[in-house]
Amino acid sequence: MLPDWPPGTVAILATVGAPDAAIGADAAGAAGGVGGSAGGAGGSAGGAGGSADQAVHAIPVSAAVRAGPRHILIGLGAGRGSLARLRTGPRVALAIIAEDLAVTARGRARVLDATLVEGVVAVEIEVDEVDDHDRPTFAIEAGVAWRWTDADAERRDHEVREALMRLAARRAR
Repeated sequence: MLPDWPPGTVAILATVGAPDAAIGADAAGAAGGVGGSAGGAGGSAGGAGGSADQAVHAIPVSAAVRAGPRHILIGLGAGRGSLARLRTGPRVALAIIAEDLAVTARGRARVLDATLVEGVVAVEIEVDEVDDHDRPTFAIEAGVAWRWTDADAERRDHEVREALMRLAARRAR
């Protein structure tokens, strides 16, 4: 079962597939945001092992919402390479780290709403497994400390997160 996490927690989305250059580069057409969910930095961390067409790519995502015990909704920029990869290979992992929380949710992703807000796609992750990384030998004191440096990007991120929460509430009915 998925735990709760604070709004605005940066999560790391891992997808597998072709390098960005082969599918249209994560930076090209990103709707902005951390991980392209709403306005600024992001990109992919190149592949570990295997052939180039099966490289692992990881990006930060600023809009991740718990949508039930086994579902997560995330917002991705419509031009993200990660979005193209999950459309062809839906297996993903989402690492979520916040105060007193360190989990990885693994499952299958699919586009739920191609027009969540302009330029942003709502993606649902159906979670098969949750790895809880909590250990009695350490404590997670905080997640990623970050803030928007652009007021428009901050407003857009809030708009994306609110739209995801509304979508999650509709799906819960």
